[in-house]
Amino acid sequence: MSASLKLKQTFDVISKYGAFYTGGNVEWLNNNLFCQTNSVINVVDIETGSVTSTIGDDAENNIDNIQTFTKNDENVVTSHKSGLLKLWNHKGQLVKQWKYIHKGPIAKLQLGNNILISGGSDSTIRCWDLEHQVCLFCLKGLEGVVSIVEFHPVERWIFGSGDNGNINMWEIEKGKLLKVFSGHYSKVTSLCFHHDNKHFITSSRDKVLILWNIENQSAIKTVPVYEVIESVVSLPKKIELPHISIAHDSIHIATAGNKGVIRIWDIANCKEIYVQGNSLINKCNTEGGLAITKLLFNVELEAFAVLSQEHTIVIHDLKTFKCVKQFVGFSDEILDAVYVGKDDSYLAVATNSADIKLYEDSTMNCKLLKGHTDIVLALSKCPDKPILMLSSSKDNSIRLWLMDEGNVQCVGIGLRHTGSVGSVAFGQSSFLVSVSQDMCIKKWELPSKFKENCNLFFSIGISRYVH
Repeated sequence: MSASLKLKQTFDVISKYGAFYTGGNVEWLNNNLFCQTNSVINVVDIETGSVTSTIGDDAENNIDNIQTFTKNDENVVTSHKSGLLKLWNHKGQLVKQWKYIHKGPIAKLQLGNNILISGGSDSTIRCWDLEHQVCLFCLKGLEGVVSIVEFHPVERWIFGSGDNGNINMWEIEKGKLLKVFSGHYSKVTSLCFHHDNKHFITSSRDKVLILWNIENQSAIKTVPVYEVIESVVSLPKKIELPHISIAHDSIHIATAGNKGVIRIWDIANCKEIYVQGNSLINKCNTEGGLAITKLLFNVELEAFAVLSQEHTIVIHDLKTFKCVKQFVGFSDEILDAVYVGKDDSYLAVATNSADIKLYEDSTMNCKLLKGHTDIVLALSKCPDKPILMLSSSKDNSIRLWLMDEGNVQCVGIGLRHTGSVGSVAFGQSSFLVSVSQDMCIKKWELPSKFKENCNLFFSIGISRYVH
C-alpha cells in the first residue's frame, strides 16, 4: 500500500472580500456605510473598501434574518424575522432585545435619541421607549404597508405614510394626529425636510414632487418629473455644481429613480437645474422597475452615494460629480478572475453579469467595464503585456481591453462566432485564440497599434470546426 500523500504547501487567507450588501437598507455615517445583508449589518470604510465591523449574528445554525434597520450616532436597531427588535452599539455588541407586536413584518424603522418608531405591514406605526423597551402608543390611520416614518428635525412630530399617498403628522407625547397632507395619488417613496424646518418635500410613484408648508398644511409647489423617484434628499443652502451658478436663497433637492441619474431641482421655482451626465447606473427599461434604489447625501463630505438594483454603491463628489468610489456589494456567482495591470495591481472578475468588475487591489475600489451585452464567461491576461486583457461572453463576441494607469478601454471586438464563447487565451503576443459553442476554434491577429476610443475588428487568421 502506497504511503499517504503529503501536501507540499498549505495556504492561509490573508484577506477576503465577500458580499457585504445583498439588498435592503444602507445608511451613511461619517466615513462608514452601514450595509444590510440577510443576517448582519456590515460597516464598510469607504476609504479602504473593507468591512471594519459586523453587527449581528451570522452563525449558520442561528440565522435570524434582518427585515430592516436604522441607526444614530451611537446605536443600531435591527428588526428580525423572529419578531424581535435588537439594539446594538456600533461595536456590534447586543445591548437589548425585545418582542415587537406588529401583526406582520416591519417595513421601516427610525431611531431618535431614546425613542424608536417602527412602521409595519399592518398599517400601523409604533413608538418605543428604548430604555424600558415598551410601546408608548400605536399610531393608526394609514393604509397598506407603511413606506415612510420620519422624525421632524426640531419639533416633537412624527411623519408617516402608507399606500394611499397621504402623509400623516402626529405629536410624540400622546400620539395625537395633528395634520394630514393630501396631494399624491400613489405610494409615497421618500420624504425629506428643508433646512428651515418649515417645509418638507415628498416623492411618489405618481412621478410627482411636492413641496409642502407644514404650518399651513398646504402643497406650495407640485412638480411633474416624468420618472418614478425612489429617493429625494435636501441639499445645503450653499452648494456648487459643475458649470452652473446657484441661487442660494431657494430650496434645492436631489432626486434619483428609474432613469438611473441624479437630478438637481430648484423646487421653489419648479426648475430642473442639473442632470447627471456621467452616471454608471443603467436606465431601467421595464415599467415599474428600479435603476437606483436609494440616494444618500453626506453633508460633511459633500458627496452622494447611489445604490443600484445590482447592489453596487457609487459615490460622487457634489462639486464635480466625478465618481470618487465604487463598491460592489454582491457579485453572485464568480465565473472567472484574473490579475491584470502593472505589478498585478488590479483584479478583473467575471460574474453573472454583462459587466466586468475591475477591482483596485489596494482599496477594492471597483470599476465596471461595459461593452458586452450578455454574461461574461471568461477572462485572460496577456503574458507579455499585462496591460492587455481578453474577455468572452454569451453574446458570441470577444473583446480586447487596454489598461492605461487605471483607465480601461475596449480596443478590439471579435464577432465571427455564432455561439457563446466559453474561453479565450493569448498566444505569443501576436495572436489570440477563442473557442465557442459553435464548435469552432478561431485564431485572431493581435493589432500592433491601438487607436484611442476606437473598437477594432479582428482580422481572422484561422478557423477550425471541431467535432
